[in-house]
Amino acid sequence: MSDLNQIQKSLAELKKLTGLTLTMERMPEGSEEEAAEKLNRLVTAWKSSYDREAFIRKLLTGTVREDDLENAASRFRLKEHTSRELYLVRAGDPFGHEAERVLKNLFVTKSGDLFVKMNDHLIVLIREHDPSAGPEQIEVTAHTIADMLSTEILVYAKVAYGLTGEALSDLSGTYGDALTALKIGDIFYSNEQVLTYGSLGLGKLIYDLPVESCRKFLAETLGDVDPAGFDDETVALINAFFENNLSIAEASRQLYLHRNTMSYRLDKLRQLTGLDLRVFDDALSLKVAMMIAGRLKAE
Repeated sequence: MSDLNQIQKSLAELKKLTGLTLTMERMPEGSEEEAAEKLNRLVTAWKSSYDREAFIRKLLTGTVREDDLENAASRFRLKEHTSRELYLVRAGDPFGHEAERVLKNLFVTKSGDLFVKMNDHLIVLIREHDPSAGPEQIEVTAHTIADMLSTEILVYAKVAYGLTGEALSDLSGTYGDALTALKIGDIFYSNEQVLTYGSLGLGKLIYDLPVESCRKFLAETLGDVDPAGFDDETVALINAFFENNLSIAEASRQLYLHRNTMSYRLDKLRQLTGLDLRVFDDALSLKVAMMIAGRLKAE
């Protein structure tokens, strides 16, 4: 973007923020770059001081100074000490006006509710927590958000949610946890549409392991065998076995296989990996190995 275009964009944004129409006098040749930079700083400073959404965005990303928090909370009429629910909504395609309308109509029903667009793919919804509502109600709300986007405007979105502590300053921690939940979900729970940081289980443990420890575990458990190279038939077999609590009969029914065929394929897998899925410890080792392989692939 040229300096003149950046100047016009900043002037338009200032008008939107302040309601004032500003113009630039004729500038000496070569001064456009300096003017564009100064106007951009003015827009940023105005947003920081007078735009509530910009303040919440800074708060979530941990860039608000503690000594500025109380004054900003008063200026934007935000309760500094109350428990809140935070929902992070992410879509693969950029959010359009229709998606924003659906979320606002569904969610922003009270003056304390907050709607913040972090970027084209991420929206944060925040509301004061009702002490009488248990954790299951927060999960229901998260599913409702995902379902409404899917059914009303055919937007597939993932939702990560969490409950903050008792202070406005706790929002950045909950937002960070929600972002991490989405990252871990992409690696280990790709079929899950709703995630929460507190229920990531083994996925979170593996995500936090050092890369070298992961590689060492794979080498010690499977030698030269790379789980990322398993064909679709092998992956389907393993997944069906885990999904049915290591039951040959139930896994066979899910895959429409004869029990003898299932046993034959399990024997082939044992020959390949040295692990027998019919033995609990071996099944656990293979499960962890596959999750670690997925984590290393995502590096």
